[in-house]
Amino acid sequence: VGPAYGFAKTMATKKHPVGLIVNARGGSSIRSWVKNAKQSGGYYDEAIRRAKEAMKYGTLKAIIWHQGEADCSNPEAYKQKLISLVKDLREDLNMPDLPVVVGQISQWNWTKREAGTIPFNQMIKKVSSFIPYSDWVSSKGLGWYKDEKDPHFNTEAQLLLGKRYAEKVWKFCKHK
Repeated sequence: VGPAYGFAKTMATKKHPVGLIVNARGGSSIRSWVKNAKQSGGYYDEAIRRAKEAMKYGTLKAIIWHQGEADCSNPEAYKQKLISLVKDLREDLNMPDLPVVVGQISQWNWTKREAGTIPFNQMIKKVSSFIPYSDWVSSKGLGWYKDEKDPHFNTEAQLLLGKRYAEKVWKFCKHK
């Protein structure tokens, strides 16, 4: 289970038809997602292809981005790659103001580093200061999948995370 189901279920309560373009790749680093990444598996190109195909049938309203466990040890490097990724996505989709909502990763310290995920999540919280037309969702209060050594969220947490994404995306939709 990912946040997509909770997202779609919440958007449906707004009586707003929604289609989802899911392009999740578990365990991937943001290095695999940036445009022209070497040995990426074509994640960026596939995301663009899927979005353009879906845009034949509707209007792309936002990107929800939940990724970062593999990169949380270096929030500044992640931030720079995220800025570049969003810029490229918006350019290649010809949507310079496309909203992007980014989610925090888990808050418990599964990293074995003293600071844990705190620096990374603090950076995510400031996303709108370095990426225009963006916002963030909190992972506060979300539970773990297996135990505190696992960075993944449990089913209940995934559903709540999806709801949080929907609420942020809905705010962008109401302003357009």
